[in-house]
Amino acid sequence: MVNSKHKIVVGFSGGVDSLVTCLLLKKSGYEVYAVTLIFNNSHKTPTFQEHVKKAAALLNINHEFFDVRSSFNKVLDYFKQGYLSGKTPNPCVFCNQYVKWPKLFEYAERVGALKVATGHYAQKKALDGNLFFTKGIDFEKDQSFFLWSLKPEQVEQIELPLGKMYKAEVKEIAQKNGFTTFSRQKESTGPCFTGKNYRHTLKTMLKETEMPGKGNFLSEEGEVLGRHDGYLFYTISQRKGLGLNFKEKKFVKKLIPESNHVVLAHAGRLWSREFYLKNWTIHYPPALENCEVEIKIRYRSQKAKGVLRKDEDRLRVELSAPEWAVTPGQTAAVYIDEYLVGGGYIDEVKN
Repeated sequence: MVNSKHKIVVGFSGGVDSLVTCLLLKKSGYEVYAVTLIFNNSHKTPTFQEHVKKAAALLNINHEFFDVRSSFNKVLDYFKQGYLSGKTPNPCVFCNQYVKWPKLFEYAERVGALKVATGHYAQKKALDGNLFFTKGIDFEKDQSFFLWSLKPEQVEQIELPLGKMYKAEVKEIAQKNGFTTFSRQKESTGPCFTGKNYRHTLKTMLKETEMPGKGNFLSEEGEVLGRHDGYLFYTISQRKGLGLNFKEKKFVKKLIPESNHVVLAHAGRLWSREFYLKNWTIHYPPALENCEVEIKIRYRSQKAKGVLRKDEDRLRVELSAPEWAVTPGQTAAVYIDEYLVGGGYIDEVKN
């Protein structure tokens, strides 16, 4: 049993995961300080705030809202600039790295807490004397992919009570403790500020001078295949919503901001065995010593085997077998066996 005087800060959205996280930590003896980060104006609405306050009151825990909208502006700028540069950004990973976790640690220091917790489905295990994240036992919910930027010393400060649980167990705990309504809430998906259609949000963020206007769909050989609404409203591997009919399926292979062209190709032309990471971090040096690692190029994808090689300020990833639709702007997480040892932002892809 943990001494009840030990404080822990929990990132608290009012959803079933953060609610059960608080419940489990409280039962373990922690003094729980729940903090709800206000990223955007939707988190200032009376409906959202009353919901969160009600959840905290039912748990009988300390709770506070922490307005981080000024810091979140860098996420919005990253999102916009990513699409303008012809890439497909991952704002959730960027937010984790530059806003969410830094602000949780900042709040913990403010209240004198030595630990921080969230409802992420991931675990921690030791490797050569340091703690690393590993995947949660619920394969469908594993969220270790989003945590690659955290350093081993930060990992030591983090508790993830849901890592050894399945989502069904979490809902059952909520129901058994009188939180049935919360256990039935619809889960949020995608970035918190875009809704279901990122294009609509992006259009509201663009200046008139930044709108690309209509452009051409091209084949790899340069043949004009049709017209499109602007390169930044398309993503690599997109097939639907092109407004074109072909005898064989065609997918977006490349975006060219300079000429406002979108290159289309058959599925077989989107396979890659080599790509580069920028703004990368590796927390386990042996991963850079020509040993086999596993790479995850998107949250829901399987891990692919490969090796890493430094290439000036970038990291070259050489895969053992081709992967489909490796997308510039997205992120990749690096594992050795079960251990999450780093990651980075996909910069260039060799098809």
